[in-house]
Amino acid sequence: AHRIRRLRRLDGLPVALEEIWLDASLAPMLRAEDLTESLYRSYRLVLGLEIAQAEDRVGVAPAPDWTCEHFAPPSGTAVGYIERLARLPDGTPVEHSQTWFDPARARYVSRMSGGES
Repeated sequence: AHRIRRLRRLDGLPVALEEIWLDASLAPMLRAEDLTESLYRSYRLVLGLEIAQAEDRVGVAPAPDWTCEHFAPPSGTAVGYIERLARLPDGTPVEHSQTWFDPARARYVSRMSGGES
């Protein structure tokens, strides 16, 4: 699997840490320079992977031990937490991600567009 870690910002302020695991059997040649801020766009354009569905589970969890100095809550502090499993159109799981966010600076927002119900 490929592991991607990133610090997310909102209006220039660090608000979230992400750890993303991408199935290497579906993306054997992933390089850091292939990725942009929009990972799903990069997956589609560079790797030919179309994310068709995702399930998010939202809660509270301790900030990870690999937190950085720019992320205000220290490691172990209770923060907002999102765990996501993303799938291809045929239902194949392709990405698992964890996001720890600073609830003093950000909120979780879910958007849906198009598609059938």
